Amino acid sequence: MPRLIHDFVDGGTGRERASKRNSEAWDRITLQPRILKNMAHINLQTRLLGRTYGLPVGFAPMGLCGLACANADRFMASVARDTDIPTCLSTAGSISLEDLAEQAQSQAWFQFYGTGDREFAEALLDRADRSGYTNLVITVDVPVLARRVRDLRNGLVFPFRLRPRHVLDLARHPGWLIPILLHGIPGPANYSGTTFVRDHNRSYVDWSFVAAIRQRWSGNVIVKGVMHAGDAERLVDMGMDAIWVSNHGGRQLDSVPATADVLPGIRERIGNKVPIIVDGGIQTGDDIVTALALGANFTMIGRAAFLALAAGRKQGLELFVQCLAAETRTVMAQLGARGIGEIGPRCIFSRGEHRSVPTIGGSSRITKQEHEK
Repeated sequence: MPRLIHDFVDGGTGRERASKRNSEAWDRITLQPRILKNMAHINLQTRLLGRTYGLPVGFAPMGLCGLACANADRFMASVARDTDIPTCLSTAGSISLEDLAEQAQSQAWFQFYGTGDREFAEALLDRADRSGYTNLVITVDVPVLARRVRDLRNGLVFPFRLRPRHVLDLARHPGWLIPILLHGIPGPANYSGTTFVRDHNRSYVDWSFVAAIRQRWSGNVIVKGVMHAGDAERLVDMGMDAIWVSNHGGRQLDSVPATADVLPGIRERIGNKVPIIVDGGIQTGDDIVTALALGANFTMIGRAAFLALAAGRKQGLELFVQCLAAETRTVMAQLGARGIGEIGPRCIFSRGEHRSVPTIGGSSRITKQEHEK
């Protein structure tokens, strides 16, 4: 990819500590292997919001993901349909919500941003309803758009203004540029009839607005961008169907904690009332299983899927999903978990369980029942 595009995807806000913190948090957590369990059959199917998916992972919403490669959105829809996982279209996606619903069928989710034009925002909801979407994701962690230093340095603004350095950068990447030119330069496809403003005012997206959407939307409502247990509890009380723990990939607040660090506390606060989805630095099967063990029901991947598309187009994305499935299956085998429902806190390594306890005049051996526990 041209540097302009790569930095748009890979960059974060501030000094970009938050995106690194997300990945490092998964690395800090280690899992506890268990042995001598028959693992001939491992089931990766996952139940979420009234249906079963083939894997506990899906594609997170990404604005202008058509910049990864030509037809990126259609490739995501096709792979999602073939592998039985969800794909979530951003309001700022490079394909219309009607086209994605047709391409991905029941795998399509729609992620809703509040826009500067409230009437246009409500029209988007009506279009999603008419197109048959059952899962609506409301992103609530962008009250104002954060400064993203790499974008500023590269001169990436919307509407985009092509400058000589951009021309040179694009020309150095003909493998990316030529297919883009042949298929048409991607833009925010859902903004027909209005102007796409990246940093428009979303001040009206507040608790009352989310409550109003809950009343008018007949399907599932998922709130994305939750990082506080109190907020999660309030959303559950308002009737939301799922909580999406996310810090926007470290692109909004550089000092935000990692999603892996807040996930257990949110699960403890809301119990098992609603499912929890999580994203933020998840790249491998180990990360997926770790997230499930910490209390998530499902995971979503953004950047890594974008880069897989950029590296190998549809085949690259297919291979990436195959790798995730193989890695997840291998990790589950090591943990002795034959199904997703068997992944839980017991799968997290705890140093306390492995400390030797001296005994006086007695045996330190444990019983079979204690071992199984």
